[in-house]
Amino acid sequence: MKFQNDGLQLNYTQVGNGQRTIIFLHGNGEDSSIYNAIADRLAELNYTVYLLDSRGHGQSDTVDRLDYHDMANDLLSFIKYLNLDNPTVYGFSDGGIVALLAVIKDDNIIDKILISGINLNPKGLKLRVRIPMWLSYFFTRNDKLRLMLTQPNIAINALRNIKTKIIIFYAEHDLVKKANSISVVNNARNAQIVTILEENHQSYVLNNEKLYKVLAPHIETSLTSMNY
Repeated sequence: MKFQNDGLQLNYTQVGNGQRTIIFLHGNGEDSSIYNAIADRLAELNYTVYLLDSRGHGQSDTVDRLDYHDMANDLLSFIKYLNLDNPTVYGFSDGGIVALLAVIKDDNIIDKILISGINLNPKGLKLRVRIPMWLSYFFTRNDKLRLMLTQPNIAINALRNIKTKIIIFYAEHDLVKKANSISVVNNARNAQIVTILEENHQSYVLNNEKLYKVLAPHIETSLTSMNY
């Protein structure tokens, strides 16, 4: 299915038709299919699940230049387009950045955001990650790499007015610095961090049953809490 924002046709998939709503946002260079398994699982538990392809990704229209703020506006427009009532949003990596920017822009239409592996600025990526990214960008001029090397630039002051509940998942061996997540927790009004042991940035997310075990205790109290 498609919806339009900013002159672009943006792709989304709906799974289930339950009473509770959750939106999934993927990371850089991926598409929404990474969540197919968890979408089916949640649909069986009375959820309506929406999987979005970010602009320039998957089956959504391409753009000349990617910007996290534009993606955040896409998310807000999608929620308004479907008239969704206080959905939960889960975002991984770039998707987590987009979710965070969305609640900075509009703190009234999302119930809670669950975000994995986020950085507040490019230096939030560990140096061992940034160096090969810069080298690759030098030779390829890939716009997805440029995006990660120049954005986001989220000011601490922007976090202080957020009332939306924020749960940050930080993998023990993540490629982003934990200080970024701690800054959100220390400055947003209603934020907490959950450390995922023995995992890296994406190992528990991409097409992985572990993601359900991680999210279940936090998306709905009626779901059975699981160890992970």
